[in-house]
Formats: sequence, structure tokens, C-alpha cells
Amino acid sequence: MLIKDKDYDEVLGIRRSLLWEMHRSPAHFLYKLTHEAEHTKALDFGIAMHMKLLEPDKFTLTYAKIPKVDRRTKEGKAAYDKAFYEAHGRELIPEEQWTQMEEMAAKVWSNETASQLLNGAHEQIYKWADPETSEPCKIKVDCLTTYEGVPMIV
Repeated sequence: MLIKDKDYDEVLGIRRSLLWEMHRSPAHFLYKLTHEAEHTKALDFGIAMHMKLLEPDKFTLTYAKIPKVDRRTKEGKAAYDKAFYEAHGRELIPEEQWTQMEEMAAKVWSNETASQLLNGAHEQIYKWADPETSEPCKIKVDCLTTYEGVPMIV
């Protein structure tokens, strides 16, 4: 069953990523289930980059570029304040990282294989019940596509 993105966290069901932890070991599964993931700058960058590649419209609604300025100066403070105001509550990404993301996305989309693999329905969410345990399950796939005539989940 396909469901809407905003409802994903509210849907009853175990995530595929948690099942992967069970594949490693029950201890890994229990740890992931009972501990919140640490948010690092690298993780935040990866989340934003993922969105830039797969949901570019959502990316522009979620993030804004903040210029690299010297906020110790009057001009720098004014430029920062202007960018902050124009962001309208979006998360701010430093200009250097923004540029890096643009370059990375351009490289991915210019690669023939990568662009073919990512040419499909993005961020599709499904739920089902495990046939053996009746445990509710859910998954959000990056891309449903066909590559060289073969249907694929990317």
C-alpha cells in the first residue's frame, strides 16, 4: 500500500532499516530501537544531499543558502541578516556546502548509469504485514525505476 510521505513516521510498522539491524544481530536491533541517532554535521549534510538529488522541489522549500560573510563587520551582519530573513524559516546551509552539493548533484546527474538508475518514482512509501509474523512493516524507497529493462528498487 502506497502512503503519503508526511504520514510515514505515524504509520504503525517496523522500518526496513531496523530490520537490517536485526540482520546484524538482535543486540544491534535493540540498540537502534532504544537509542536516538546522533545528529552530526555529516549526517545533516547527507540528509540534505539526499533530498537535493531525489526531491529537488522539497529541497528548495526546506533549505536556504547562507552566504559566507564576516559577521564581525557591519556589512557582514547586514548580509547575514538579509539572507536569514529571506530564508523564511528554512534550514540554513553555508554557501561552501551549498556549492559542494550543487557540484555533487551535477556529477551524479551527468553520469549516465546513475541518472538512469535515479530516473523513476522517488521516495515512494509502502506498508505491508509480514506473512509469517503479521508484524506491520514499512519502507521508503529512494527510487522505483527500470534499468536496462529490469525493474529495480534503488
